[in-house]
Amino acid sequence: MFPVSTIHPASFLAHFLAQRPLVTAAGKELPSQIPWQRRDALKRKSVPLPTLIVSVDNGNDAFKGAMLHASQPFLQTKRLLTAYALSKTIRSEEGMATWPVNGSPPFSIGEGALQTAQVESLPIGFTEELDLKGPKEVVRQALRSIFNTRWTIRRTEERGQASSWMRRLVEITSYPQSFASFVTWYYTLDGVPIETNIARHVTLDIGGGQCHSCEVDLLHQSSGRPRLRMSTSLPGEGTSAIARTVRDALGARYPNVHLSDVEAQHALVSGVVTLGGRRTSISDLMSGIITTRAHSLFTSMLPLPQEGQNFLMFTGGCSVLLAHSLETFVQTKRDPQDVLFVPKECAPVLNALGGYVLMQATAQRLLARQNTTTQPTVGGER
Repeated sequence: MFPVSTIHPASFLAHFLAQRPLVTAAGKELPSQIPWQRRDALKRKSVPLPTLIVSVDNGNDAFKGAMLHASQPFLQTKRLLTAYALSKTIRSEEGMATWPVNGSPPFSIGEGALQTAQVESLPIGFTEELDLKGPKEVVRQALRSIFNTRWTIRRTEERGQASSWMRRLVEITSYPQSFASFVTWYYTLDGVPIETNIARHVTLDIGGGQCHSCEVDLLHQSSGRPRLRMSTSLPGEGTSAIARTVRDALGARYPNVHLSDVEAQHALVSGVVTLGGRRTSISDLMSGIITTRAHSLFTSMLPLPQEGQNFLMFTGGCSVLLAHSLETFVQTKRDPQDVLFVPKECAPVLNALGGYVLMQATAQRLLARQNTTTQPTVGGER
């Protein structure tokens, strides 16, 4: 078993794992909102509106989000399966939560959608949205369609109680996916780097769609902070390839069973599928598939553990699924102090946590700027 002693106690990651309050060395809580001035066309003047800081990681297997608790200095995370189903009226004491948006038909998402007979997947496909200049043009066009548009969201609880919100996205900051995992390890709550003699850090983020590699060189200098130099690659596939193999094997054994991609992902993680109306374990079917596919994945990433000059950090949902096999594979090639397996409590949502760290840096700059100007540039609407 590899220790987690390679996590610096002052890092953002250490605070989150220990469930310590997110309070800076000066005793200040991290901001959860930024004041913003929005132009009111009817009143012909600017009106103040609060802006909630939210980090989002859209994955092929699940949506992950992170934001501060409404009243306490603790970060809250949410992971939702990319499952979607139009809702049916259920005439009984309890139904399931539904979410109509801007007057759309009500729908269910996440695990609630898996309880329906016609569930659809909402994958985002191959993810390569950023280059050195920021979001690519196709991404910019997609973001423009939702930018600064008011969305009315209504949630009806299982027992029929309804709530509604109005939201507007008025600033969107993109960040490199697996670099976000690195910053949770590297930065403190004050936004300064941890003290470390590591010069080459590699994040292997094994997610639902792909396996991402993010290599960061820490160029230490005689004075000041280390300069960071980053490169990324895609050494292999994630859990989706394993899930498709499980789905095909299940279909071969039970010809009348047809799983969607998201149902196959859920079966892979839970080890259970509904057969003949009963929850049925498929562990015997999965074990051989996981072993074979894990070997294929490990072969594709083999050069990184074999390269003895880097520090390796494993994260992502698939790193939890394959934890035993992955640790067995790595321990023959690395010393414990050269590797970090991000604990399962946060490995699936680590990119969302890192996105929040990056957004805090942006928020601090904006708050500092607002001390000398009356026209902030970021905000949202309730």
